[in-house]
Amino acid sequence: MTGTTPKTPPARYRGQTGRDFIDDFEDAHPPEEFRGAMRFNVGKYTRRAGKKGDVIEDIDKIIDYCERWKAFERGLVAPRPAGGDDGG
Repeated sequence: MTGTTPKTPPARYRGQTGRDFIDDFEDAHPPEEFRGAMRFNVGKYTRRAGKKGDVIEDIDKIIDYCERWKAFERGLVAPRPAGGDDGG
């Protein structure tokens, strides 16, 4: 995988190599486990939005996880050839 980090994460979220932990997780686990992690985190921040801290920060985290998930899914889908028959 190429990694799904949409922006540079804070240093606390990067390992000694400088890579984001979520990118490392994506590379080390099968697609269903990565999807589960994304679903969990989107749900976690949705449920706690505004209860632990600033609601805007929680919304930003939800967006970040959704963007990572979307990039991951896009990376798994092979693009269709231009002008090709779509079978329908």
